[in-house]
Amino acid sequence: MVEVGRKVHARVVVWVVLKVAKAAMHSTFILIMFLILGRFPVTALEVVLLLLLMDFVLISIATDVQPAGHSPATWNLAQLTRVGLSIGLPGAAQMLALILVTKDLYNQTVAESQTTAWLAMFMWGMLALFSAREKNFFWSSRPSTVSASHTHITHSHKGITCTAIDGS
Repeated sequence: MVEVGRKVHARVVVWVVLKVAKAAMHSTFILIMFLILGRFPVTALEVVLLLLLMDFVLISIATDVQPAGHSPATWNLAQLTRVGLSIGLPGAAQMLALILVTKDLYNQTVAESQTTAWLAMFMWGMLALFSAREKNFFWSSRPSTVSASHTHITHSHKGITCTAIDGS
């Protein structure tokens, strides 16, 4: 019973880190892009679609392979927040650079820029799970079959979703 409780605690810790990382990344990215461009980088429909698709990532955490700790775990929310911010803020900076470079380099329209921003937010959100779940390098342990297959299926179908968003 103790071992199961420790595994559940490890999964909740991953959820908290991922939640902080996504909140930091999304809010920073959207705010700075709004200040630079004078418009929102994604539409309300794209945000709703992103939230719905990201729910599957959060559900897959419940099946994740997490080792049970050897000693009782304690909550250190300051450390979890620092870890989440260390994942989220660089992600926001990378997405800002991507959008600003592709906007000028490819002379994108507003719709194309919004689709690129949505795709960057989506891909980052999917792949952030692998950074948030591991204390070492993200490849140190294998994720659950559900997490890995969900990521594979979602990434293979992203072109259909982006075409539907762009309307092309």
